[in-house]
Amino acid sequence: MFVLEPEVERWIWCDPSRLLQEVRWPPEHGHVLEWLGQEAPACVKEGRVVRPKEALDAVLRAVGRPRSSSLFDTLGKTMSIHRCSDAEFRRMAAQLRAWFPGRSDAARNMADNQEV
Repeated sequence: MFVLEPEVERWIWCDPSRLLQEVRWPPEHGHVLEWLGQEAPACVKEGRVVRPKEALDAVLRAVGRPRSSSLFDTLGKTMSIHRCSDAEFRRMAAQLRAWFPGRSDAARNMADNQEV
């Protein structure tokens, strides 16, 4: 059994621009971290998301979109993990690469360059 700790949502908050584009974040809500600080203050500390799952849920509620596997599928295909500096997340990603080494460097680089 493999337990995802840290939360996989943490990767989304390393560069939330793709998430905001995908969920069509309304400009009138302003900057997402400022909005979270007002609407879900437990999720943000010192300008950083500290409760990634709850922050994602708050954003999805604000735009009226349910949490779905299709959202994660879309984000997973278009976001890179290389901007994520969270040590626990990077360790998890390294372990997954060790368990599933079949992907070529060229394919990995191509996927990593699909950042938006």
